Amino acid sequence: MKKSILFVDDDPQTLRGIRRMLHPKRREWEISFAESGEAALPILESKSFDVVVADIRMPGMDGAQLLEKVAKIQPNAIRLILSAYSELKTVMGTAKIAHQFLSKPCDPRQLTDTLEKVLGLASIMTDEKVRSTVSRIDSLPTLPRTYIDIVSELKKSDPSLKKIGEAVEKDVSVSATVLKLVNSSFFGFYKKIFRPSQAVTLLGVDILKGLVLGVHLLSEFKEDDNLEFSVEGIWNHCLRTGYFSKAIAETEKADKETASDCFIAGLLHDIGKLVLAREFTKDYHEALNLVRDEELSVMEAEKSVFAISHAEVGAYLLGVWGLKEEVVKAVHRHHTLTRESKNGFSPSIAVHVANYLDHHIVNFSDYRPHKPDITWLDEAGFQNKMEEWERVCRELHEASQQET
Repeated sequence: MKKSILFVDDDPQTLRGIRRMLHPKRREWEISFAESGEAALPILESKSFDVVVADIRMPGMDGAQLLEKVAKIQPNAIRLILSAYSELKTVMGTAKIAHQFLSKPCDPRQLTDTLEKVLGLASIMTDEKVRSTVSRIDSLPTLPRTYIDIVSELKKSDPSLKKIGEAVEKDVSVSATVLKLVNSSFFGFYKKIFRPSQAVTLLGVDILKGLVLGVHLLSEFKEDDNLEFSVEGIWNHCLRTGYFSKAIAETEKADKETASDCFIAGLLHDIGKLVLAREFTKDYHEALNLVRDEELSVMEAEKSVFAISHAEVGAYLLGVWGLKEEVVKAVHRHHTLTRESKNGFSPSIAVHVANYLDHHIVNFSDYRPHKPDITWLDEAGFQNKMEEWERVCRELHEASQQET
């Protein structure tokens, strides 16, 4: 069945360009167009869409206003803002209704890749329970400006690591966190790093992007938000899970890109928990009561209350933000590997095991942790790996404790 996409832009030339760019996808996608927000409304009333892409600057009803209506008319549609890069910094605060931003002008590969990423994770992005839950969130977190600056620089024909480092240095909270982490024993660099621009080269841009997202998302939640758990505790758990995932990948002789994916997925694996707790505080309190009273795991309690868990919510958000498929799947599967291929090592395996090992080694939570899927791991050929993985992660944790 074809996927249905609606583009809304007041510039006919832009729409003609998009039509040409997406012509090769005509057998897979059904594309519709509207030249204003007002013109889009009757189309939205008469037909369902998987994705709605709106230009931010339109006379009358602008893109943000249109997407607010889309959220009500078609809550399951993924909402994207199309905007010139120079405008993104000014619309970030007013376009929180958008799931993702697309820079304008948009080349064919970028546009196609973005839409394919959004539509390609079918088992995650088309889960009606997840999409209906996420659609109820009024203040859906959006990508931070620093992240957009980094991605924008990377899209240039000759990207500058110096400019990327300068972008990080402008963000005080991200800058401080990057310096703290890059100088920790977890990364094992032998010289002191004093500037984020130095860290960019050592960490790699992908890990840097993951840190920017993690710091931004955690900064959205304060300790006084009545969440009934420690935000700092969640952050530290996510960091350790990222470190452990990366260490497991390196033990398996994974390439550098896979190791980076493991770190990013581990770092971001619990963001869905924060979103559920913040946006549905009363319901989440009910879930935590089930954890305490009936000795359920957090995931089991979440599914009892919401019919979904934080793993699905976190993966959905990362999917619509355009993160790599391997990262999204690892977040989605960090509690269960039933959908994972048994053909070799993957970030999903690393995060699944690292999440368990952090609870097992650090024992930081009173809640019942999930247990690794030993049967699946045995069938996939990793039956003799758990002991080695635990040893590596335990040594890493002990070395970090000596710093404090």
